[in-house]
Amino acid sequence: MNKFLFSLFALFGGASSLMALDKLDSEYQIPCGNEAAPTQVVEYFSLGCGKCMDFIQKEFPSIKANYIDTGEANFIFHPQPADLMTLQLMVCLEQLEASEKLPFLESLAKELLKTGGNQGCKLMQRAMEALNKPLADLDKIEFLKETRAFQSAYQFIKQKDVVTILPTFEIDGVLLDEYPSEELLGEHISKKRMP
Repeated sequence: MNKFLFSLFALFGGASSLMALDKLDSEYQIPCGNEAAPTQVVEYFSLGCGKCMDFIQKEFPSIKANYIDTGEANFIFHPQPADLMTLQLMVCLEQLEASEKLPFLESLAKELLKTGGNQGCKLMQRAMEALNKPLADLDKIEFLKETRAFQSAYQFIKQKDVVTILPTFEIDGVLLDEYPSEELLGEHISKKRMP
């Protein structure tokens, strides 16, 4: 691992009480839904996590149809910058409008599953070019070290407590130990519906 990655990710360690976790700025979050929805969901993910990409492709469309589009839940994808590709995504997110972020992530997840994750940077560069927001230097460490995304990722990871198991759900401010799923979210929402 080169010095850049080591310096950024060496601090990525075990978690204890994650209730004090500070989130990345909203420019790095990928929103979906109504912020006023009764249930607030954050999913921590990494592009280097196959389970995370699988969740986006297989579970999320149903969650969106059944809970987000109905107004019962607001959903935010929150990058966990535990790998270079997720840092590169954060650089892209700085350039995207809120309405562009979810389609960008969904398309990227689909392609990463097809390619086995080997072409992430190239896929992001092509997608950004298609949006007329080219990032030709996205694959250059020197460029990445100078970005706001790098500083934000560093600050996020150096927290005492960080999310270490991905993907991870946070529902209504509580980090859950269970693997994120539509069933898990549905159980939580059902409990809230009960008088």
